[in-house]
Amino acid sequence: MSQILSRLFHSSSCTQRSCRRFGWTLAAVLVLYCTAFSYGLLFPETRFTTDSFEYIQSANNFLEEGVFYSGSLDQPIDPMLYSLRTPLYPFIISLSIYVTQSPIWVVLFQLLLTLLGAYFLWEILAFLNCKTLTASVVVTCYLLYPAQVIYTNLFMAEITLQFLLLASLYFCTRFLKTGHLGNLALMNICLGLAALAKPIMMYFWIPNLLFHGFLFWRNRRKSILVLALLPACCVFLWSYRNYSLTHYFHFSSIKTYNMLRYNMRSLVRDSHGSSEADQIRKEFGKRLEGASDLAASSRMIEAEFARTALANWKSTVGSYIEGTLTLFLDPGRFDIYQFLGWDSDVRAGDIFRSELTAIPTLLLKIPIPILIHLFLVGLLNLFIATAFVCFLVKSNGRPEFKLYVVLVVLYMVAVAGPTGVSRFRLSFMPFLLVTTPFFGEYLYQRWKEIRKSGTKGTR
Repeated sequence: MSQILSRLFHSSSCTQRSCRRFGWTLAAVLVLYCTAFSYGLLFPETRFTTDSFEYIQSANNFLEEGVFYSGSLDQPIDPMLYSLRTPLYPFIISLSIYVTQSPIWVVLFQLLLTLLGAYFLWEILAFLNCKTLTASVVVTCYLLYPAQVIYTNLFMAEITLQFLLLASLYFCTRFLKTGHLGNLALMNICLGLAALAKPIMMYFWIPNLLFHGFLFWRNRRKSILVLALLPACCVFLWSYRNYSLTHYFHFSSIKTYNMLRYNMRSLVRDSHGSSEADQIRKEFGKRLEGASDLAASSRMIEAEFARTALANWKSTVGSYIEGTLTLFLDPGRFDIYQFLGWDSDVRAGDIFRSELTAIPTLLLKIPIPILIHLFLVGLLNLFIATAFVCFLVKSNGRPEFKLYVVLVVLYMVAVAGPTGVSRFRLSFMPFLLVTTPFFGEYLYQRWKEIRKSGTKGTR
């Protein structure tokens, strides 16, 4: 972070006035994060979600029994819980508990990752030749973004995953700038660790191979293809560990877990109502009890989900569209309510599925200050989403950089599917932010053209 300040305040393009403004902004960032941290100390229950307890349980089991398991080892063993959570974040928590007897230091570690991520973002923008003022605005937006502040203070793996993806982009730009293979190796190590941080990255080794194939085509260095195998090796090794414990070769059970608990019921509910959805899930649960092992139950769940998705294809298509829109535009109402410890009877899906006349009634259930905040964040999200689309269609910069950014974003959209929410966007939010300077420049050039044509028309 000190490097950011040094480079910013000694930049010839930074006026004394703009430096002073950015200094005040950094002070506001510090106050905001300290306030959020203090709030978490006063109300520690707000730092925890259901996922948090599973991470902490896995960390405790690792410390006590040497095994990552997301449930209680005193209860009958559920093989699904061996692989429900990947090991990196529980390992980080276990280090904090082992050294300090408390997991609270994980929050301070996440704050460090956020600040280091700001430095990486600054360097990436410098690679793109962004002006100092523009880069300052983007980095400030990254630091002040509400979900960034909130998840820095929660026991969740989002910040760890975001940092690793951002670090991979940073080392990618370093490779493009210097050509040193060490940077490419660090990029792939980050991607391997990202898969171990959250299972949502388990399949990214496939688009990563495509990206490295493009790099090889541009550079003709065989080492590039070898380094591309590092994330795939991480996925294979953890899958083999799961096979040794469950006799089923797989990376994570989170996919079938979500299918069983959420996705199937959601599809049936949208088509036939909640009562029938509950009845169908209950009947399937009875059939699932006859599965001999995790492999058999996983295949049954996947087959049942595929059948349900095809039988309710309209709901399937609608849920994917809704999930994609929510992923890009969700202002994070759930995140705020979670951190404040509030309950809510309004969900984003309720607004999407409601008739137009019912939407005002739903919105009025949200406190006015929160509603105004969500509206402003929603506008910012719309601008950022539009910037990415413009970057996708019109940018003419380094094709390698563009390809990697687009691959990460589209991959996350594809795997999030119907479950797209604000916290899933957080992990690749920096990838969206790096497209905003291009969009801002595009809008400025368009405005100059319109103004110029208007001036000619008045002559």
